[in-house]
Amino acid sequence: MTKSKKREILDLLYSYNYFGIEYIDSLNYNNNKNKIKFSNTLDELESDASHCSLCDLSKGKDTFNFGIGNKYSNIYIIGLTNNQFNSELIFDSFKEMIKNILFLDIKDIYITNILKCFTKLNIEKLSKSIKLCENYVFNQLEIAQPKLIITLGSAFNHLMKNDENILDISGNSYKYNNINLVPLLEPEFVYKNPSYKDRMENDLKKVKNLLEKR
Repeated sequence: MTKSKKREILDLLYSYNYFGIEYIDSLNYNNNKNKIKFSNTLDELESDASHCSLCDLSKGKDTFNFGIGNKYSNIYIIGLTNNQFNSELIFDSFKEMIKNILFLDIKDIYITNILKCFTKLNIEKLSKSIKLCENYVFNQLEIAQPKLIITLGSAFNHLMKNDENILDISGNSYKYNNINLVPLLEPEFVYKNPSYKDRMENDLKKVKNLLEKR
């Protein structure tokens, strides 16, 4: 067994322990999609997450946000943290790109994050919270079964469990549990680095082509 596989299995077992699960029948070492199952509906899952108290971020429950938009949409956009759009200007800029390139209203898709509670902490200090909270996103996708997943920034690495640099792979097509997935750059990064705006737009055009092929 490789070191990465051992780490993945240990992370999963730690997560089971954190969520109060003391016994499991078995783990398939060859299945890299072992996940913890919570609820059967998106509403139940959101309720579970809203009452979560597993890490320090839960102390800021007034900033909890499970997601925005149409939770039953065929398109899910997934970021890492709730402060991915930390200004109205960034969010408006991203909405305009979605509208002008994909011809979609932001209300017709669903935007969610791996971390459900707002935080200003550096990512380096959030590894424990991410490991716990990502199980909610895994279950969101399992229940919703969207046709397309768009990840923003490093959310791709946590969802796909790899270390690829987003600057090397944005706009490429992947599969997550047989669901089409396209990673994009972080909107905040693009806003602060305008030279990447053309790349973001070109990547969204690839998303549009993928949607047209469905």
